[in-house]
Amino acid sequence: MDRHPPAAQRAALLKLMPALGCSDTALRRDECGDPRLEGKHGHIYAVCGSLDEPGKPGFMAYLSCETGMAWTYAKKALSFAKVMNDGDDEGALFLDRLPSKSEAEMIRRYCGILKKRDMGDAMPSEAQLAARAAFADRRRAQIAAA
Repeated sequence: MDRHPPAAQRAALLKLMPALGCSDTALRRDECGDPRLEGKHGHIYAVCGSLDEPGKPGFMAYLSCETGMAWTYAKKALSFAKVMNDGDDEGALFLDRLPSKSEAEMIRRYCGILKKRDMGDAMPSEAQLAARAAFADRRRAQIAAA
């Protein structure tokens, strides 16, 4: 029996995404089919607890840095999260709550997760609409030819 099924993990990550302000494309499945937020330098899982506090749900962030010094600076910048695994140039951090805006910025930066683009209330320009229509036409032609 799975203590933290993928559906529950996905729901928790969907709550985390607006708090992080990350792109919708960051939510992916790993090799085992579990959902995670994926970045260039790390990823984030929703977990049912840490080894110290097994019943306290939260988020586990894994970071891989280029050097040991970079990992040291990452730990200092992410000091609001508890270090669970401290390697030479990589490690895992546990956060038992949603991050604040400044914390989310640090998490995105060190994990390499893309920020969600703020489109505002502006309507697309004529050029953008034309480009979309041309793309849709090309795609329909490709599908029809296949």
